[in-house]
Order: sequence, then C-alpha cells, then structure tokens
Amino acid sequence: MQFGLNEDPNLIKREFWMDLDGREDNKEEHVVVMRHNDGLNFKLTIQVTYFSGDKGKRFVRFAKDTKLIQCCVKEHDLEISKSDYSDKEMEKLFNNILIGIRNKKELLKLIKH
Repeated sequence: MQFGLNEDPNLIKREFWMDLDGREDNKEEHVVVMRHNDGLNFKLTIQVTYFSGDKGKRFVRFAKDTKLIQCCVKEHDLEISKSDYSDKEMEKLFNNILIGIRNKKELLKLIKH
C-alpha cells in the first residue's frame, strides 16, 4: 500500500520508528498510522515495515517485510476488516504501537518547550 501526499482534511497520518527489543539504538520497525474520520466513526490503517540490518554496516537497514492492519472504530468498538497478523501478534503489536505513540508525543512536547 502506498501512503503518499493527501489533501483530505479528514485524514491524519503519523509515522514513527518502533523499538521491539528494548535497544533504543536498534529501532527496526517503521510504523505508519493513518486515521480517516467519517462522522462519529473513523477508519485506521496501520502499516508496519520490518527491517534487517547489515552486520558490517551499523546504520544500513533493508526492508524485509511489510504487514497491514485495516480496522474501523465505531463508538467504543473496534472492527478489524483485514490483518496480516494473528490475534496474539496483534495484542502485542497494538500495545507496542500505543507505547510508541506516547513516547513520540512526549518527545514532541520536549521539543516545543
């Protein structure tokens, strides 16, 4: 799926690097979250790209896999329409994405002050 420029005011796109192994110097997953507001409901598209490193070059990364989740939030219910993850994988992934978003928000607050 391509996430290019979009002029739709109801579309919010955020992206960040995620750290799954606890090493800040080794963030190997790139996450793109797109939210499209549709009245009371909104649709989410989450794309996670996994990278592998070149053992000889510390800062070189190669995309090795991309997975996608598409869902709709209706009031307090989450309906998943498509997912490349198992239920168990999604539980851990959503938790890590939430932590990543919170960390990014905290970093942006520090930068603004």
